Amino acid sequence: KTIPATAYEVLDNVVDFMKENPSALLEIRAYTDSAGDPVESLNISKYRAHRIRDYLKETGVDPEKMTAEGHGAVNFLESTRTESLRAINRLVEQRIL
Repeated sequence: KTIPATAYEVLDNVVDFMKENPSALLEIRAYTDSAGDPVESLNISKYRAHRIRDYLKETGVDPEKMTAEGHGAVNFLESTRTESLRAINRLVEQRIL
């Protein structure tokens, strides 16, 4: 439920980009793996997306330029057979429009 330390460099690059491009819009989408209760997975993904949005807002990105959505356990990038493959599916993506 915390932002990994390795993510801050990427997030700070997004902050810089958004400040340099004030007309840009940002979609934040979070996903989970297939393990666990689907309702809980959806809630976790929503929390992740909003946590990223909050960080970006705290560091100067206009909140009106961002949307944050949790999608739960959908759109898998990898098979869900093993833990290491499931971990790849737990992600937050950012799309600049």
